[in-house]
Amino acid sequence: MRFFRFAVLALLMLLPPFCFAEDYVRLGVQAMEKKDYGKAMEWFLKGDAQNNPWAQSGVASLYLSGLGVAQDYDKAHEWLLKAASQNNGYALYTLGNLYGAGHGVKKDADKALEWHRKA
Repeated sequence: MRFFRFAVLALLMLLPPFCFAEDYVRLGVQAMEKKDYGKAMEWFLKGDAQNNPWAQSGVASLYLSGLGVAQDYDKAHEWLLKAASQNNGYALYTLGNLYGAGHGVKKDADKALEWHRKA
């Protein structure tokens, strides 16, 4: 019986830790606070694998600001749409800002207002 317990514990130690998507978002934000944007992207992508809209918004924010990646409004727009499809307020509001300013999309005041109202 002792050997069985030891074997189970040893096996559990070899397994990767299980995290909820919210944990990945928290770790991504902490990495951003430390200015480790590459690590932040890794954490946010892990959260996205669990379809977390805040993780998707985190990826979008990195592309919007060009932190750790080349600034890319088109990619940011794609990630924001993914998060907005889950009614993420940050994504909805930021999409309105993109349409209002014409960043990565054709400037469109009506669409900007539409996204802002959804937020």
